[in-house]
Amino acid sequence: MSISEKMQHIDYSKSIEDQLDSLSLFDDITDSEIEELFDWHKSSEAGILLEYLGPVRLQKYLPQFLQFLQDINWPGAGGAARMISAAGATALPEIRRVFREENDSTWKDWIILAILQEWNTELVASLKPELIHIIQKPDSEAASTSAFKILVENGLLTAEEKSTLYQQLRQAYAVMQYNWGGDWWPTYQASLLVDLDEVMQEAP
Repeated sequence: MSISEKMQHIDYSKSIEDQLDSLSLFDDITDSEIEELFDWHKSSEAGILLEYLGPVRLQKYLPQFLQFLQDINWPGAGGAARMISAAGATALPEIRRVFREENDSTWKDWIILAILQEWNTELVASLKPELIHIIQKPDSEAASTSAFKILVENGLLTAEEKSTLYQQLRQAYAVMQYNWGGDWWPTYQASLLVDLDEVMQEAP
């Protein structure tokens, strides 16, 4: 039975616990079959399967499945996020690489919101330099605010760090230009500032 045929036995409307018999078809999944899943980001069934297989079985493939979070609206993204969240420290090298080397701020934002928000403070702290790197390179996406927020929520910034990063980021948003924008840009720009101010106001 091909991987595509097996996938037809997964019901995206059911929990993993309610379809263990069907998912057991994948207990002997091969590496080549896992590699077939790399492009299944638009499949809810693939997301369920990734969560079922878990981070131990998929450890060497975490970089490929982290790409499912480039758009959290892809049906397979939720399952991939839960699987990678469960991976914990094993996922750190690839997340660190994405935060440092990739230019996709939306992807970084979804990683923060869908994975780091599920982690304990110790794991988040191990990414503090990379999160500060994101804050210091803001663009029109919200990744910099999300990075600032998670550091604040986890108590990982000193009072001086918090004040300095806030002021730097607020100034960057205030002067930011969006060359391809229209009448919507001033409103969106204002929302960036409001969201950042709310994080600072709610900071302990």
